[in-house]
Amino acid sequence: MVGDPKEYIEKYGGKAGAYFYLRDLGGFDQHLLPLVYLNKDQSAEEIMRLFPATMPGQIVRGTHPNDYDGLVDILKTVPRNSSRQIDHAELLQMIGAVRRNAATDEVRSYNEYEGNPYDGKIGIMIQPFVFGPKGSVVEHPHERGTYLIDFVDTSYDDDRHDRIIAMGTEIKRHRYSFLTGDVPMFVRKIIELYQRVRETGFIDHDVSFQMEFGRNIQFPEKDLVLFYQARPFLPFAEPTFELEGMEEYSCFGITPPEGLVLPVIKSIGGSEVMDQTEPFAMFLNTTYKKLSPFVQPRNISAFVPMGVGVESLEHCTYRWVKKAQVSILSFLTQEGVVREVNTGDQVKVISNGLHFKIEKV
Repeated sequence: MVGDPKEYIEKYGGKAGAYFYLRDLGGFDQHLLPLVYLNKDQSAEEIMRLFPATMPGQIVRGTHPNDYDGLVDILKTVPRNSSRQIDHAELLQMIGAVRRNAATDEVRSYNEYEGNPYDGKIGIMIQPFVFGPKGSVVEHPHERGTYLIDFVDTSYDDDRHDRIIAMGTEIKRHRYSFLTGDVPMFVRKIIELYQRVRETGFIDHDVSFQMEFGRNIQFPEKDLVLFYQARPFLPFAEPTFELEGMEEYSCFGITPPEGLVLPVIKSIGGSEVMDQTEPFAMFLNTTYKKLSPFVQPRNISAFVPMGVGVESLEHCTYRWVKKAQVSILSFLTQEGVVREVNTGDQVKVISNGLHFKIEKV
């Protein structure tokens, strides 16, 4: 009998907890790749006994109860995208790198920033490295039945992004730059898997969640859509007022109808947004640099990402959408308000969760 999802999260961590919950529940085998798991107290040398020498390529990830609803892009991931036979010495090095990172002061500090107890010990999950596009999908927290699907292909130097918006399982808006094959069928299968995961109760039904997935191009016995992770996104909340603002589905969070007037801080590395004691609008470049876990801003009222791929809910964006009252993820801001304002200026932000307005004041 499958237990409470919370028991799986506590035992295996957020990432691995979802895997084992779906595995034990049954019916998801075609979407789950093989997994070798070490708990936080198991020696890395155990891998010599547990690991199948035939697993092609590997990706080593840390997992901890706090990464169910936090630690976004904080725990280290080490990929080995090679098809040659596994070298156990190399695998031990990869595990050691992930565990050493988890015990660093910066990761401990970030857990404290998020308000969670943490002893520096993590579980380890090892799975085959998957080539090809990956992505994530969320049900829009302000319009149930609308799905935002983000794709990224890291095989390109510039990590190409695509965004598809679907109503039910029908594509409503799309931009294809690297996706090939029967894209509508692929989208339909992503949403169907998302809905099945929703029905398991792993995530509270009052909360939208993000499901990370991969496109299977190398495992003929598995489904086209591979499940990677599920974590809570934002609570469902219907718009409380009408707004004839800018494009749909490029914002999250609901302001008062009159909006919020906020001072602006623009930043690339994140140091400028630290130690803010009053609400502010964080204009952050999320494109080129993974931020240090020591970047721990407080009082983020509005989050406006800058750079390429701003509408994508990739890690560097997702983390701050979770922490801001309202977020504006729109290409339209790049040629407008982003160019117009500098640190110290003020902006007025209005959002009903589906449309937004933002302007310099």
